[in-house]
Amino acid sequence: MIWRSGTDGQFNYFNQAWLAFTGRKLEEEMGQGWAQKLPESDRKRFFIVYETALQNRKPFEVEFRMRRFDDQYRWVLAVGRPFNGLEGEFAGFIGSCYDITERKNQEEQLAYQAMHDPLTGLPNRRMMEVVLPRLIEETGQGKTSALFFIDLDNFKLVNDHFGHHVGDSLLVELGRIIQKQLRSSDKLIRLGGDEFAVLLDGVQRKEAEAIASRLLESVAKYKFVSPQQSFNLYLSIGVAIITDRVDQEIIMSRADTAMYQAKEQGGNQFVLYE
Repeated sequence: MIWRSGTDGQFNYFNQAWLAFTGRKLEEEMGQGWAQKLPESDRKRFFIVYETALQNRKPFEVEFRMRRFDDQYRWVLAVGRPFNGLEGEFAGFIGSCYDITERKNQEEQLAYQAMHDPLTGLPNRRMMEVVLPRLIEETGQGKTSALFFIDLDNFKLVNDHFGHHVGDSLLVELGRIIQKQLRSSDKLIRLGGDEFAVLLDGVQRKEAEAIASRLLESVAKYKFVSPQQSFNLYLSIGVAIITDRVDQEIIMSRADTAMYQAKEQGGNQFVLYE
C-alpha cells in the first residue's frame, strides 16, 4: 500500500492496493480523511510521529491499527521517507504500509506466555517481579499494599496418593476458588508447584487480614473431588504489608518467612509478618 503527502503534510495520493485494503474511494482518503477510521489513540500516536518527521524532514516508522474493507482492524507498519523535487527541494513524504497483524499476534502470544503459567493460566513469577516494584514505589504517595505467599498444606500427599494429573487439576480448581475471593485490582500469581502469591493493590492491614481469612475459609470448606474420593485441602498464608520503599526481595522474604511460620504452627492459618 503506497501513499504520498505534500509539503503541507496533507496526503495527496493512495495507490490501488491501499484503496482495495480500505474499501474506500480515493476522494475519501485524501487530506487526512484516511486517518478518521483509525482508533483515536492510534491516530494521535501516528500524527505525533508524523508531524515530528515532517518538521525535521526525517524518515519515520510507526505501527497502528487500521480498519480493513471487511471492518476488521489490522495492524499495519507505516514507513515514510522524505523526497525531493526536480530542483532538489523538499517535496513531501512518500511511504508504504504493510499488514503486520500476524506478527503482532505472535508477539502478543509470546508476551502472554512469558507472563503466565501454562497450567493454570494465572500470572507467573515474572509478572510479580513487574507489579511488586510498582506497589513498593507507590508507598511514597502514602499507599499501602500487601503481598501474600500461599502454600497448600500436605499437597505432596495428594500427588503421591492420586497422581500428578489429579494434582494438576486440583491446582487449576484452587486458582479459581482463590480468584473468586479477590478484588478485580488484585493479582493471583502461581509461583510454581503448589505455591501461589497474591498482590493486593491498595489495602490496609485489617482488610488484608480479612481477605486472608476469606481465602482460608473458602478453601477449607471446599470439597475437592478425585475419581477415588473427595477431600478437603488447607492453606498456609504469609502476609507482608508493603508500607515503605524497600527492595522487593525483602518484601518477598517477609511473606515467605510468615508463610513458613504458619506451616510450622500447624497450617490452615495466616501469619502476618511483624
